[in-house]
Amino acid sequence: MTMNVGKQIRKIRTQQSMTVKQLSEISSVPEKTIYRIETGEVQDPKISSIEPIIRALNCSEIGRAVQQECRDRYRMP
Repeated sequence: MTMNVGKQIRKIRTQQSMTVKQLSEISSVPEKTIYRIETGEVQDPKISSIEPIIRALNCSEIGRAVQQECRDRYRMP
């Protein structure tokens, strides 16, 4: 079972009282992209979008989960 990265991002963003606009400004990822990831409209987000979001949220648990999901998907060690 794969985790829903978008739900994790939204949960942590709201716990930090951060708006999508603020996250967009900090991460340089467009608001629309963040919204689409959080709502699940984008089910396979690009690492190039996720990494700056993870850094902006200062959240290593999402990073570890994304790395594991990539390993599973591409059968990497």
